[in-house]
Amino acid sequence: MKKHGLEEKKFITLQLRTHSPTTPGVDDKRPQKLNPLHPTPQNIADDTRRAKVYQDLIAMWVKETGWKVVIAPEVEKEMIYNKKFIYDTLPDSLKKHVVNFDSFWNVDEACSFYARAHTVICHEPHTPIMALAMGTPMMHTFSEFHSPKCWMFKDIGLEEWAPEFDSTPATKMFETLMSIHRDYPAAQAKVKKAMAYVESRAKSQMTVLKGVIGA
Repeated sequence: MKKHGLEEKKFITLQLRTHSPTTPGVDDKRPQKLNPLHPTPQNIADDTRRAKVYQDLIAMWVKETGWKVVIAPEVEKEMIYNKKFIYDTLPDSLKKHVVNFDSFWNVDEACSFYARAHTVICHEPHTPIMALAMGTPMMHTFSEFHSPKCWMFKDIGLEEWAPEFDSTPATKMFETLMSIHRDYPAAQAKVKKAMAYVESRAKSQMTVLKGVIGA
């Protein structure tokens, strides 16, 4: 936070999930559908198009609030591609408002950071899950091509914070982000309500499990 001049609750984070390959020898067993060794022109076009949505979202957020944006890593292999597809393409006037993390972290560090973020935006579902656990509003810009895990957010009452990436323009995503921003206490209350539901379901399921194993 100090290194990058970040103020608590005055920055958002985002992370794109690309079709780019993993580092050779690392995680080679991941499905080729999701991590092609040789991305096709269509794969690259999809990544570029989605990155442009994030670029526009960054521009609108900075113009409206003057606050910073952090390209925060969820998957280590994505760090170089997020820099390539998002950060490197930004004009200098925007880059000074954007922090591109250049080193990976562990879950505790990530959660501690997300607890201090204003809103977390991610193409993957895992970072939003961590943010919610920390009481922080989130947006999961999902594409069902990657997995149907996105529907967990609908199940816990946060469907409006899970826009479909390929059919939702940046302007619409910005409206959702600003609805969070304009009444932040209400957004935090929505997070609290969703997590209370999660905890009630976990308690219920663990009670069933406890009975099954005879504990």
